[in-house]
Amino acid sequence: MVLDRIKQLTKTTENGGIDYECQECEAGYEMRRQVCPECGGYRIERADW
Repeated sequence: MVLDRIKQLTKTTENGGIDYECQECEAGYEMRRQVCPECGGYRIERADW
């Protein structure tokens, strides 16, 4: 899980930063998702909020 998080952070940083973040597991994404593929959570919010 920790290695997956590091990979995700590295990937999104190279592509311009994290725009959206899961409030359940803190996985970051460039685009908004309805369901987090990491944990299945539904609380995907803008990372800067």
